[in-house]
Amino acid sequence: MRWSEVCSRYPSCFVLVEALKAVSNNHMRTIEEMTVVEEYDNPMQAWAGIH
Repeated sequence: MRWSEVCSRYPSCFVLVEALKAVSNNHMRTIEEMTVVEEYDNPMQAWAGIH
């Protein structure tokens, strides 16, 4: 899924994603395809990895 799809499916959540396809260009990494691993309501939970 692309970032725009993640935003539309999880509009008010914080998400942990895993890159499925990424490219590097001029020392910049861009994730082209990703999957959502976990969703959180609270940003502190997301940073702490609390489920």
